[in-house]
Amino acid sequence: WRILKVLMIKGVDLSSLSQIEEHSGKYFLHGKEKDCIQIMKDCDISLIRLRLFNDPFDEEGNSYGAGNCDLNGVIQTAERVKDAEMDWLLDFHYSDCWADPGKQTMPKAWRGQNIIELANSLYLYTRDVLKKLKEKDLNPSIIAVGNEITNGICWPLGHKNSFPDLLRLLNAGIRACNEV
Repeated sequence: WRILKVLMIKGVDLSSLSQIEEHSGKYFLHGKEKDCIQIMKDCDISLIRLRLFNDPFDEEGNSYGAGNCDLNGVIQTAERVKDAEMDWLLDFHYSDCWADPGKQTMPKAWRGQNIIELANSLYLYTRDVLKKLKEKDLNPSIIAVGNEITNGICWPLGHKNSFPDLLRLLNAGIRACNEV
């Protein structure tokens, strides 16, 4: 007889945890205040998702209001997840705010680039983020190259209607992941 082991991932998105805690957010389990990540572990959550926006602040430094999911916040939460001996997923949005099937807004720093320049920027960004995480021994268990990419990434250049360009961008991100 062969035994088939089924992998079950129970995950939670804690991307906004640091911002919630900065605004006095508290977490409770069975009526007792407890650290949020410890609650997740106690409830058998096996994976924490952390989304990453390129630059979640406008030109004046104001948040776009989507959780301030910048690299510093990812690092802070990933350190806590690692300390709890849990796995985590890094979700590159390749946008300054939410990216989903209805919007894949190119980061402001990459606007005006052609597809070759954009692919290089995406590659360098992905590589640099992963190197910083590696230096801190915070390697994610899973990496999502793009978020909800049904219709592409980094519109308009990476839209699904320009499939070769979309593949160029995805391959740039994957190449950076493989190299680091």
